[in-house]
Amino acid sequence: MSKLPLYARVIFVFLVTVFLFVPIVAATVPETITIQGILEAPGEGPLTGNYLSAVRVWDASISGNLLANSFNPITLSDSGRFTIELLLEDVFVAPAQAWYDLAVDVDGDGVEEEEFFPQRVRFHSVPFARMAADSERLKGQPASAFLTTQSVGSSAWSLEGNAPSPGKFLGTTNNEPVELRANDLRALVLIPHSGSPNLIGGHGSNTVAVAAEGGTIGGGGNASAPNEVVGSYGTVGGGKYNRAHGNASTVSGGQSNEALGSIATVGGGDSNVATFDADTVSGGQGNLASGGGATVGGGGGNYASALFATVGGGGLSNLSNASSGNQVSNSYGTIAGGGNNKAYGEYSSVSGGGSNSSIGAYTAVGGGSENRAEGEHSNVGGGDTNSSRGDYATIGGGAGNTARAGWNTISGGSNNSATGDYSSVGGGYINQVQSSYSTIAGGYDNTTIANSPGSFIGGGRANTASADYATIAGGNQNEAYGVYSSIGGGNGNKGHAFSTVAGGYHNDASFSSCVGGGDTNAATGTWATVAGGDHNNAWGKQSFVGGGVGNRASGDWAVVAGGHENVASNFYSFVGGGIDNRADGEHADVVGGNMNKASGSHSFVGGGYDNDASASFAVVAGGYENKARGDNSSVPGGSVNDALGVNSFAAGHRAKAFGNGSFVWGDKREADINSWLPNEFVARATGGFWLITAIDGNGVPTQGMMLPAGTSAWVPIGGPKSAASEETVEVWFTDYGFGQLENGRVVIAIDPLFAETVNLEEPYHVFVQLNDNRCEGVAVKEKTVSSFAVVELRNGSSNAEFSYRIAAKRRGFEKYRMKEGPN
Repeated sequence: MSKLPLYARVIFVFLVTVFLFVPIVAATVPETITIQGILEAPGEGPLTGNYLSAVRVWDASISGNLLANSFNPITLSDSGRFTIELLLEDVFVAPAQAWYDLAVDVDGDGVEEEEFFPQRVRFHSVPFARMAADSERLKGQPASAFLTTQSVGSSAWSLEGNAPSPGKFLGTTNNEPVELRANDLRALVLIPHSGSPNLIGGHGSNTVAVAAEGGTIGGGGNASAPNEVVGSYGTVGGGKYNRAHGNASTVSGGQSNEALGSIATVGGGDSNVATFDADTVSGGQGNLASGGGATVGGGGGNYASALFATVGGGGLSNLSNASSGNQVSNSYGTIAGGGNNKAYGEYSSVSGGGSNSSIGAYTAVGGGSENRAEGEHSNVGGGDTNSSRGDYATIGGGAGNTARAGWNTISGGSNNSATGDYSSVGGGYINQVQSSYSTIAGGYDNTTIANSPGSFIGGGRANTASADYATIAGGNQNEAYGVYSSIGGGNGNKGHAFSTVAGGYHNDASFSSCVGGGDTNAATGTWATVAGGDHNNAWGKQSFVGGGVGNRASGDWAVVAGGHENVASNFYSFVGGGIDNRADGEHADVVGGNMNKASGSHSFVGGGYDNDASASFAVVAGGYENKARGDNSSVPGGSVNDALGVNSFAAGHRAKAFGNGSFVWGDKREADINSWLPNEFVARATGGFWLITAIDGNGVPTQGMMLPAGTSAWVPIGGPKSAASEETVEVWFTDYGFGQLENGRVVIAIDPLFAETVNLEEPYHVFVQLNDNRCEGVAVKEKTVSSFAVVELRNGSSNAEFSYRIAAKRRGFEKYRMKEGPN
């Protein structure tokens, strides 16, 4: 069975029993062993929940004897932390050294061998115990039997205390830091500075800014959550991911706390922030003191965000709502404790309890019943059961309207609600603005969902904006449920994060995508666009469909500009238009035409009909029924051409380039013209060939060679024939070379390139010309497909030099013989 692998980071392993009374006359052996650590699932964050664990105790780090084992339930926190307590009498009687290994049953089928961590961990004694049983004896020997300070030189540093003479010290005499390590890992570093040295304790990833002086980190931190001091004379006492950024700022401990202002202080806890000068957060979680001299005593999710504002404690009344803690947002305001209390006015105060509001200065209620104006400068003009709870919040009238946060506005209507800061309802019925900075201008049953700040609905009916800064201008049953999404109007349109639907019917735009309009279009890829049309789909990331009907851009960065039923299905593929075209290769392009395909990587079809570029970097410029099937092959146009070889070229009509690197051109004759061998140049021009090297002022050829139609001899252009070449009735290729006998014999290797172009399994000729009259003559023997031998006659043994010519039939043309040409 496949097991979920775990990664363990052991924080500490120790004997928990600690003796607090001194002197100790007699001490008992500690009975409890505590194992603590952090468990992670690879790529999935901390392991959490309840599991069965197993601990085995060994007398060696590898192999060895099993001393004991113990099965225990463990509970892991949200950060993956766990604690296992073992009774010593149930586990083992400690030898001189012992190791343990750990397994966690993550799949619920019992602890199995493969679930034990691969490395064992050695047991260590308690690092801070004052005295343990038999502490004055080591391996049965009294302490006096071991090394003492008198046994070593005067320069040694004794573990029993030192009395150095004047001028002696432990440290450096240059500008280099002093580093202390435990288990070869940095535990403390002293960094010199011209003003005051910086002291960094704890994990090696903890840092004090280079420009700072007098910075101190007492300890804590880890590789993913280091502690940091930026301001001079700043202090982090311990914990992890704490930051003291302001000069002389302090974070005593905890995790993810920040003291940003000068002389700002965070006592501990989790995710607390003291932003400005002299701000203080004593502890708790998620608290913010950001007013200058502001104080939060503790609790969770509390905000003291004004000058000398104070929250004593308490916190969130709803753990899933970060704004449900106590909040003091004006100078000198005070909340002693409780939850969800609000003090918005200057010198306002809430002593405790829950969901209380401190009515700030300059608030007003014009009339009606059960209306409440609780924020500074808030106002209710009239009506019934309206509630204006935020600073500067306003309800003009109506019934059952609620403005719950700062600077809310409800102009009128019935049963409307504005529950986010700076949100607004213009009127209408049962409209709900549940998020900050959001607005519903009017209409019926429209909603901006909670935690979607900055969202907007202009009007209409049953529209929903459910994400940050989502916008619906109007229409019916539209949904903008992605952040920064926008719907202009229409019916039944949907917008995901950062998307836009301008209008139309039943269009859908996914993350960062856009649909301009039309009917049933879908831009489902990230940053995809469908400009319009009908039933078009842009599925790939950053894909684009310009319009048309039934087009699909399914590859990432794919483009279909328009047309009908076109598909761009791979990375960076492109179809410009036309009908039933496909660009299926990476970086493939089909500009237009009908039923064209570009399926090779970086392939290209310019247009035409039923063309196919199926290999990498293949090109078909146009025409019809052309194919470029070899890598880097090319067909510039024409009809029924096929470039099958690598780097081949086929043009004209019915040209077939099968050989790698071959060039084939065919005229309009209704017959295939083929190249079977690599690196061939084959051209069929039954009207003749012209090779022109010069022209006159009118462009008339004056120099070059011409091969007239139906002939095999070249004729010079512009003058009489000045040279002739040997012609044969069969197709022979020749090669020339030099050789020299050695004691009357030598074997000549045939050039491999020449051997590729001819068929040496057929009979071939070798002609030898001696260049030395001392030789008795030679004969050619032992002819093979790779060599032949030259042997001196009459058993001669000279070292004569000679030249030779080899003639063999061209491969593929072994049976060809001159035919009668046309008259």
